[in-house]
Amino acid sequence: MACLCGATTVYHGTHETLRCLRPMPVRNYNSIGAWFTSTPWHAATFYGPNVYAVDLPPGRYLEAHTDKFNEFFLNWPLAGKTLLQWQVDYLKKHAPGTPAYDVHAKAIIRQIMLDGEYIAAFRAMIERAGYQGIVWLNSRIDLRKGDPPHDVYVAFLREPLCHLRLQ
Repeated sequence: MACLCGATTVYHGTHETLRCLRPMPVRNYNSIGAWFTSTPWHAATFYGPNVYAVDLPPGRYLEAHTDKFNEFFLNWPLAGKTLLQWQVDYLKKHAPGTPAYDVHAKAIIRQIMLDGEYIAAFRAMIERAGYQGIVWLNSRIDLRKGDPPHDVYVAFLREPLCHLRLQ
């Protein structure tokens, strides 16, 4: 668990002009919350030319164990409720992170990552455990070879975040 004991300045890159970041309905893993990075360079390079600095309030963030979304977003109890039985059986034999992981298993994982109900339940599970979001420390998410790592945050917004500073 990562504790943001004081406000942590993070950056949100976008192609839009923003006044506030607002809570959004969860439609897939990209909308599980508001995404931020630890540097303005990463925000501008990978997410959009309009970079906003945001002070995330103190809170508890679930420290992700891997940058590999196919491993991180797989939750067996939720998958069992979401997928067809043959898909669950296939994933058990071809799980992410194993040598048997293949394109068919990857397609099944992609299906649940794009499933709004699955991702909403995944987020709710994290929130019930007392977390305000997720953090990938020293992440390689979205990076090209040679780019420096960055911290990636997803904040589960309950109300608008309006103290944005255009960089």
